[in-house]
Amino acid sequence: MLSIIGFIMVLLIILLLLRGKSLPVVVMFVVPIIAALFAGFHLSEVGTFVMDGINKVTGIIAMFIFAILYFGVMTKAGLFEPLIRKLVKSAGNNIVAVAMVTAIIAMLAHIEGVGAATFLITIPALLPIYRRLNMRPTTLLLLVGLSAGTMNMIPWGGPTLRAATTLDMDVVELWKPLIPIQIIGLLTILIMTYIIAKIEIKRGAGIHNSADALLSSGTSLAQSDPTEQLDNMDEKFGDLLRPKLWWFNVSLTIAAIGVLVWGVVPPAVVFMAALTIALPINYRGVEVQSHLIKIFSPEAILMATVLMAAGSFLGILSGTGMVDVMASDIVRIIPDAFGPYLHIIIGFLGVPLGMIFGPDPYYFGILPIVVEVLNAHGVPPEMVARAMLIGENVGFPISPMVPSVYLAVGLAGVSIGEHIKRSFFWFWGLGIVLMIAALILGVISA
Repeated sequence: MLSIIGFIMVLLIILLLLRGKSLPVVVMFVVPIIAALFAGFHLSEVGTFVMDGINKVTGIIAMFIFAILYFGVMTKAGLFEPLIRKLVKSAGNNIVAVAMVTAIIAMLAHIEGVGAATFLITIPALLPIYRRLNMRPTTLLLLVGLSAGTMNMIPWGGPTLRAATTLDMDVVELWKPLIPIQIIGLLTILIMTYIIAKIEIKRGAGIHNSADALLSSGTSLAQSDPTEQLDNMDEKFGDLLRPKLWWFNVSLTIAAIGVLVWGVVPPAVVFMAALTIALPINYRGVEVQSHLIKIFSPEAILMATVLMAAGSFLGILSGTGMVDVMASDIVRIIPDAFGPYLHIIIGFLGVPLGMIFGPDPYYFGILPIVVEVLNAHGVPPEMVARAMLIGENVGFPISPMVPSVYLAVGLAGVSIGEHIKRSFFWFWGLGIVLMIAALILGVISA
């Protein structure tokens, strides 16, 4: 019964998010609480589950708030202005080139293996370019996500570490056979990127106004369009661009990202420190500083509430034990005749399963069960893990169970429902391609 309630709860949440008829914070807070009460848990127990889940995401919430404020201030100061001008000027209507650059930057950014850092590095810098070229922000999320998902198989990435921990084996040995799959994945992404760019061109992406004239005259791109969301002109404080401080702002941002990747300081502290350094140096006076904070606070607070609701949802999912019985039932419903191919079946279904379970239940709940079932059929545990890694890794950037996904959609200014609808079949298609490649190359087999 608990498993059925769990599946209904998760599917209902995904459906409501896709329909976009209610705010995510409402969906992910109300539905799990009703499901837990319906399953027979006392209200006080549900409250404990909620707070346990929220406590697990407080670090991510703090990082998100200060990251949004920091990159907002940097955008106002013109940090990305030269990059925008150069790319728009050189690319013109070459949407394919911009899309390719996006995919490659995301691949390089995700070498450190942290989704939140990758999204923070790529989305704030590239989003203004997409706006200028009339490209959809969901396309930016799609390209960044595809690259990050494939790169995420690296041994210091979370999923591979989880799988190696579950199997008690060396993480590098687990990863090595996946290297050719990653290479094939990255090449496939470039092909997909070309196709996605052509789709954007067909729907009208490109420069169709006097942007070239503005560039040639030296006019600031941010000033050229007064309707731009991150316009640098302010009615009260005038021009907010700080070109004389550009090198300082670049150095500060590089240092912040470097410390973030280094991992010795919590991400929230990194962006808190960066913001408190950048704000008084770029803008003197409490009044203008408060004004800038107020501009970006609504977006930061809205997404913070979504992350808290997501933490509440995950807390109920694990605290009630739903995720454990759901994982067991997923394995049991597969007929015995398919037993030797169970890991392959789950690998092909990795993207949608990852959206339902999230990485921790997937690797700590489902993986041990599948390994035990396949032991009787002589399938090595490491082969089971590799099959399950391929599918789930690719799809992590569209999973509502991954907190950093809410960071990504918040930075891009789209809803998670829009993101999933735009990206789901691209991600699942990539996962299927990589599973087929793994079967052909013998990386996995029955």
